[in-house]
Amino acid sequence: MLGNLKWKALTIVFVATLTTSTLWAQERRISVDFQDADISVVLRTFSEISGKNIIASKNVSGKVTVSLRNVPWRVAFSTILEMYGLTYTEEAGIIKVMTVDEAKTYRSAKMPVTKVFQIKYAKASELQASLTSLLTSTGKMVVDERTNSLVVTDVPDALREIENLINKLDTPTPQVLIQAKIVEIEYSAAKALGIDWSVTNPASPVSGVPFTVDIPLGTAFTGRVRFGKLVSGMSIDAIIDMLESESKANILSQPSIVALDNEEAEILSGKQIPIITRDIAGNQVIQFYNVALRLRVRPHIGPNGVILMELNPEISDIAGEAPGGAGVMIATQQARTKLSVRDGETIVIGGIIRTRKKYGESRVPFISRIPLIGVLFKSRSEDIEKVELMIFVTPKIISYASQ
Repeated sequence: MLGNLKWKALTIVFVATLTTSTLWAQERRISVDFQDADISVVLRTFSEISGKNIIASKNVSGKVTVSLRNVPWRVAFSTILEMYGLTYTEEAGIIKVMTVDEAKTYRSAKMPVTKVFQIKYAKASELQASLTSLLTSTGKMVVDERTNSLVVTDVPDALREIENLINKLDTPTPQVLIQAKIVEIEYSAAKALGIDWSVTNPASPVSGVPFTVDIPLGTAFTGRVRFGKLVSGMSIDAIIDMLESESKANILSQPSIVALDNEEAEILSGKQIPIITRDIAGNQVIQFYNVALRLRVRPHIGPNGVILMELNPEISDIAGEAPGGAGVMIATQQARTKLSVRDGETIVIGGIIRTRKKYGESRVPFISRIPLIGVLFKSRSEDIEKVELMIFVTPKIISYASQ
């Protein structure tokens, strides 16, 4: 009865002599006879024969009928797949069986492609360090400085990952408009300004303690540098205009500068003076030195419109003549702090006092203008007054739309 059964499974006859060669699995010769066997059974059989892991795509299906005698197992395996419109790839000891169309798609996905990524906002050379980790072992990335581009050669999957990360990193850097006013104000008037001097240094915050820096400013300046904020609701322009109209303030400079987030910007207001020195050979050399106010700022935009400002004011002035007639001495001192302010809030740097001569003249109307005798009816005066050098710094965040 068993002899009359029609086999629809498989019959396998192994005809081979085993060898101890490292190529034993590839050289093993087999004979197979499949009768209407499911393709999944055929693949499982070849997995046992070869000792390889074999997986198939979901589109691999059907029945197999084939008879082969005394052929290498890999030749038998390839022949059966070819006859039924299938093919395979092998990577890391795993055989992947798929349709011919699937193989074309698979191979194209594994074939290196070159793509140029135009970087709009960041520096291509700076992005390169963050992107190279996404390259495969055969991929490469080159920076084109002229066009600020990245030229990448790699498989499509890696290129997609690189493109996604570029889209996240290559965004506009926020900018801050820093408006400064450098003003000399009569000392008595400066004390009456609405300034909150009780701000603290975030690097060492002590609640309610004014943040000041003692600096010996030489003969030109005295005092201690103070950092404060303009009281909310007060307009710095209105205050200074009022003081100017009363001759109690003098605007020395009104520079403005735009700084990138987390990048340092510098404001310089003053002049250069020539100083004669001598080189090693004794020749006279003229060098120019800044006698000025230098303000270095680094804004960092935080959440909710709060800006952390790193401030480094540096003040230099002529302190007198150097001994032996070697020129003049320049006194330079600086302070450094960090302050948190809101968008549009004004920081005040003050406490820098200097003295200046103030000339005045009083006269009797009409009579003082009479020739010869008019001088008897007018007088001149010379007073020494104290003025405070104050720096008003107002940071404003520039929105991307306005850029």
